Amino acid sequence: CGFTEFTNTKLEDEASRGANAINSELPTVGGGAEEGANVINSELTVGGGAGEGTNVINSPLSVPAEDSLHVVTEETPALLETSLATLAEILVERRPLDDDDGFRLRFLRCMKFNVKRAAERHAQYWTTRTEIFGDAPLVVTPELEPAVALGVVQVPAAKDLCGRQVINLRLRLINWEDTTPELMLKAIWVVYNMVLSDEETQKRGVMILSDMGGFERNKFRIEFMRALASTIQNALPLRIGGVRVINQPWFFSFIWSIVSQLLSKKLRNRIAVIGEDHALLTEWISLESIPLELGGSLKNDHAAWARGLPHA
Repeated sequence: CGFTEFTNTKLEDEASRGANAINSELPTVGGGAEEGANVINSELTVGGGAGEGTNVINSPLSVPAEDSLHVVTEETPALLETSLATLAEILVERRPLDDDDGFRLRFLRCMKFNVKRAAERHAQYWTTRTEIFGDAPLVVTPELEPAVALGVVQVPAAKDLCGRQVINLRLRLINWEDTTPELMLKAIWVVYNMVLSDEETQKRGVMILSDMGGFERNKFRIEFMRALASTIQNALPLRIGGVRVINQPWFFSFIWSIVSQLLSKKLRNRIAVIGEDHALLTEWISLESIPLELGGSLKNDHAAWARGLPHA
């Protein structure tokens, strides 16, 4: 399995046209399901939403052949020893927390053993982590409990067809009355730190399944999205194999015009929006790994999984 990348020329054009709409009112983007539904790619009508083909960015029926990038680098003892030694020479000093060779392997695997890039990601990781947590460990504190319990990021016992960990992203579960953007970001760091403790996930990466059903406009916070995008792309040693957006609301074109400005071209090209035709998910994920509410057979107990997170 490779990292499927899509061609998003029209998506990029839409994002460019929408870049100046960040401070505009939502109604100016598109009147509703009828007016604004197909703003992103009017000719792509695979996977209906509020109307037929609502906000379909990429047609799953026209996915190009997978690129030549291999998912897992063959890790020989010589490669591991040489890469870790070279990385140690670049980094010089070890951090007091979470910086042994096992931890550093996360960065090497994320960057496919490009040591220079691994060192750069390692440095950005610690810069960002220190800004958010200071010298504190990545654990669930009483202050973080409500944000973790919301289940915005869920980690079921599920893999996609390429063996990547499936991450269920449920932005509709955000409740800004119960938490703050700062605490939500901390909670996501703690969750992903647990995700990245799995060696196979370090090697293969993740498939993010973003169900936007029920997402309301007042839950969208630009600063939170900016911090989240920066964390995922620039700080965490996380390989993102793909993002599949389903049940997107009619105002998704507005959201995309903002969020796309925060994403690298590589990540934008790994996002597919497929509407309400949940059966299309089986192109990437088996029914056993698709949640019940999306037509699969997976039952997920987020509360039980969260109890396994490290707690203060």
